[in-house]
Amino acid sequence: MPMKFDDEQQEAINTTGTSVLVSASAGAGKTGVLVARLLKRCTIDRIPIQSILAVTFTEAAANEMKKRLAKELHGQMANTEDPEQLAYLKEQLIALSAASITTIDSYCLSIIQKYYNVIGLDPAAAQNVLSEGVKETMQKDAFLTCWNELHQKDPDMAEKLAAWFSPRSEDYDALYQAAVQISSCADSVMDPHAWYEKIRSLYPSVSHFSDFPKEIMDPFYHSFELQLHHIENDLERMMAFAEADAKIKLEVLKQKQIALQNCLNAVQEQNYSMYCTSLDLLAGTATSASTQNKPYSKIRASLDKKVKDLLAKRFSEKQYIADGQEMSIIVNSLTDLAENTSAAFHALKIEHACIDFSDMERYALDILMKNNGAVAKIIRQSFQEIMIDEFQDTSELQNAIISCIAQKDNVFRVGDVKQSIYAFRQAKPSLMRSLMKDPSNHLITLRHNYRSKDSIVRFTNLLFEKLMNVPGAKDTYSELDHVTIGNPAFQSEPAPVPVIFADIDEPEEETEDGSQEDASDTDEESPSSKELKASWIAEKILSLMKEDTSISYRDFAVLTRSHADKLYLKAAFDHVNIPYDIDTREGFYRSELCQTILAMCSVMSDPSDTISLLSVLTSSFCQISDEELAKMKIAHGSLSAGVRAEHPEILAEMQELNEIAKKDGILAMLNEIADRHGFFNSLDDSQKANFDFLFAQTVTARPANLSAFIETMTVSQEEHSSEAMSKGKDDDAVTVTTIHHSKGLQHAIVFLWSTSKNAFQSAKSPLLVNEELGLGLKHYDMPWRIERPTVQRIAVSYQMDLEDQEEFTRLFYVALTRAEKRLFIVDTVKQDTFSVQPMSLSLLSARKGMSGLILSALNDSPYFKHIIVSPDTAVTASALRDLSIASLPHLKKQPETFTETATPSSKETSTLLPLDLTKRTSGTAYGTLMHEWAAKLPNTVWTSDDVKGSPDPEALLKFASSDLYRQCLMGEIHKEYPFYIEKKELHCTGAMDMISILPQKVILVDFKTDSASMAEIQNRYTDQLNEYRKALKILYPEHTVTAYAYSFHNNASIEIEEK
Repeated sequence: MPMKFDDEQQEAINTTGTSVLVSASAGAGKTGVLVARLLKRCTIDRIPIQSILAVTFTEAAANEMKKRLAKELHGQMANTEDPEQLAYLKEQLIALSAASITTIDSYCLSIIQKYYNVIGLDPAAAQNVLSEGVKETMQKDAFLTCWNELHQKDPDMAEKLAAWFSPRSEDYDALYQAAVQISSCADSVMDPHAWYEKIRSLYPSVSHFSDFPKEIMDPFYHSFELQLHHIENDLERMMAFAEADAKIKLEVLKQKQIALQNCLNAVQEQNYSMYCTSLDLLAGTATSASTQNKPYSKIRASLDKKVKDLLAKRFSEKQYIADGQEMSIIVNSLTDLAENTSAAFHALKIEHACIDFSDMERYALDILMKNNGAVAKIIRQSFQEIMIDEFQDTSELQNAIISCIAQKDNVFRVGDVKQSIYAFRQAKPSLMRSLMKDPSNHLITLRHNYRSKDSIVRFTNLLFEKLMNVPGAKDTYSELDHVTIGNPAFQSEPAPVPVIFADIDEPEEETEDGSQEDASDTDEESPSSKELKASWIAEKILSLMKEDTSISYRDFAVLTRSHADKLYLKAAFDHVNIPYDIDTREGFYRSELCQTILAMCSVMSDPSDTISLLSVLTSSFCQISDEELAKMKIAHGSLSAGVRAEHPEILAEMQELNEIAKKDGILAMLNEIADRHGFFNSLDDSQKANFDFLFAQTVTARPANLSAFIETMTVSQEEHSSEAMSKGKDDDAVTVTTIHHSKGLQHAIVFLWSTSKNAFQSAKSPLLVNEELGLGLKHYDMPWRIERPTVQRIAVSYQMDLEDQEEFTRLFYVALTRAEKRLFIVDTVKQDTFSVQPMSLSLLSARKGMSGLILSALNDSPYFKHIIVSPDTAVTASALRDLSIASLPHLKKQPETFTETATPSSKETSTLLPLDLTKRTSGTAYGTLMHEWAAKLPNTVWTSDDVKGSPDPEALLKFASSDLYRQCLMGEIHKEYPFYIEKKELHCTGAMDMISILPQKVILVDFKTDSASMAEIQNRYTDQLNEYRKALKILYPEHTVTAYAYSFHNNASIEIEEK
């Protein structure tokens, strides 16, 4: 059945005769539009598929586009009776496999392979793309050659550069990483040589403060201004406490405010000496203490810390000038070393007839620009349509390549600036921003979302109109970015289903002296917090599946920012037997399989390598237990001696494999390892996939000998690759992936692993590299290594911090727009940490994570609920720490007593058998079914069609027609409403069957299926409903609460009086 397109989508499909730019928000159906336009251009406009270039961001996207296009072509062939049209469609189908529907890297490689002679490149180079491991080895050789040349020419400077990056005289690796970092940035710009000259010019030899370049001084002063605004926010919050607290002297705070304003005036006028004087006055103006007022004291401590941070950079002009003079010499030498390393690496690649991935775009652009663009003209004439997907993530080089081969009216670009999250791949969202303002492009904005339920769409609009319209930031969320649902039949809801911010109430840990530890200022999230979040997510998945048996594990996805957090989720899911698809991204060469093979090869090469030998012995290849290893060590004094005495066959076998490698090659050795002792068959599916992938990598790399194979695997351990995947997309498993890898995907129910921290990861790096502002280096007083920030370091750090925070907000947008039906944001946030306030650059730069962004922007609404949830799952979490250490003995099932956590429905201590999570309930009692039906029915007057299939349709319809339910319909209805409260030593948690929130009161309804009189029901459940009432009074203190028990047995309700 052909897709139906809305007006904007149809316009994007049909518009020709001009270059088109489509701004497509998340879920706007851009892939369908791309395929439809491609099909239309090919079949209706009769542009042959070989005359169309479609550039995608990933190979997977390119393959998916080809797959969809093939399906459409087959469909048209089946429905046409025109012989000429049928013949044409067959031609297109045949040509599809070789069509230019590909990634930019693959297309650039095809240009090189076809036109290599234009730039005098060896044809073999285009067929020999370096792996990351081989590239690393070759690049390091180039660096060492250049450093040795520098050492011969100027040994003092060579040693000084090495010492600048590492205190160890023998360590040149940090300097090598710095040189590569600089040359990588140079490789990404249009003119690398001009960029090297630019970064030298940003470190001039200065004699006066005014000699520092203006492009450096502007962000230098902006950095101080932003920090002063942070202090201003703290002061305003402190002043708000003055009226109610006599100990807080308002006049003292006002004096502090005047000193602060003087600092702001000085930096805005770029008067550094005046700023220093004003800052000293600001620091010397004390504020009143009020030790009993903890919120005030916390803000006061925060303010004092911020002032101290400014004082830490308050060096004299004379000091900054002196440091600047020395840094000018250092940076010139460092830049020379980086540029020479790049040239030497390039020469090595020419010598060995090979290229790396960064060469593909550079060589392709060189070919297109050579001979006055002769090749570009040929290609330009061959394409009648050029389509660019994910344009917001296009780099400057990629854009230049497209511009070379494009005509002024045949480029179709589609993207979304709000989803540009690949700065580390040199993505330039500014390219799309500028084109959106270019009148020569026909701009189309897709205004509908076809992915998410209406509540999620409205929530996203509410949140990002605040987060992306911040003065001083580049991103905007305009009226055109506000989307509405495109398919009401699927996406509309009878009542709003809010996005849930599940705030797990993490107990504060006590320090050794008994005080409570405040981790709010640390950059890292505590392991206990991660365990709680992982456990809560696991339990919530099981709970949702129990509530709705139609839900499968594959409907769930958990999105994390980092790969490290996935390990906690693996442990939690293993603990409750939830199947999952998790790539921990520790690196393919760090997988268990590769580490075992590497250990075997190391023992073949050096039998005295005890660490590698231990790995081999405990692997499934040898299967020697820890106990046996210990006995060997005790009996023979060393592990090597023990193996020689008790298992000489193992060492002999390693030498046999070594001889096979020498005689028949590495592939033969791998085959032999796989066959011996049933090694391959003993591996699990994921490790079998890794073995197959290692074999394929070895076929490609063709290592000359065992030493080369070991070197390649050792160097490649630092690759950020993933292990080979063994699961298919149809497996019933929860998906756990990073936000970056979730882009372009969608899932029915999404959990976002949120945090209240997002530190600028590069802040502590010895070198910052920015395309616009060059290098940010610290100054060191040698040999004591006393460090100071330089003017350039402060400027570059500010610029990169701001850019990083803006991308973080865009990453947040990507994360929140993956969900189709339900969205849960999960974190452990201390209560009262955040309050809703106007969004500002200062607030963004406070870096309080995704949790800080959302809780500072939104109050509770029909589309968003911030709930405090009990850390009941800490029972599960506490067990996670031991999962990876040892298997504990299994005890027989015994009743367990739970007294610390209570529910209103169970006021007394109860005994329960442990939940067997490996079984799913086959039948459900009448009471449970009635509760489930009441919860899932729409918040309208129910009809007979609504209750068809329920266990008691008549009882449900009688409730629907009751006066009580009609009162409820006048308010905002919530069913299965969760809550959590604390009372002294007791945690009280539960879920209320139904509440209705009206302007002045809350109606509570609790459904009962007991075969009992109304008087008996009142007597049984008065205490329970009063517990619910207490919770509602805490949650809605300005409302009165009326509680009712409704009996399905009696078809009547009774009001429960307050005790």
